[in-house]
Amino acid sequence: MERVEYHKYKGFTLKIIFVPRGELTPMFGKAIGQVGERGSCYAMVRDDLPPRIKRFIIQYELYHLTDIWEWWGVLGSEIRANFTAAIKEPIGFLATVVASLNRERIMFYIRRIRNGY
Repeated sequence: MERVEYHKYKGFTLKIIFVPRGELTPMFGKAIGQVGERGSCYAMVRDDLPPRIKRFIIQYELYHLTDIWEWWGVLGSEIRANFTAAIKEPIGFLATVVASLNRERIMFYIRRIRNGY
């Protein structure tokens, strides 16, 4: 059974679903939808992550669910999400960077960039 939490963020109550590693690998989390859009709006976060990384990823995905800015497109969105989450969870940010330095994740990023993100 998946564990679910609700987090208050920017005046919204947002759903976080914790899922097994295999459902998201190589990603650590994923935002589905966005506040204000039709349909579901929630984030999935891997349940196998260490607590500090998990807290950072939650903040990162909550930002994505509520990001209303469009400047710099996807790159801008990633910069804003990382910066905002890093301010709230600086140790989690550093731990996430270190955990991302492996072949699987690096190849994932290379494929995303090659495919236009």
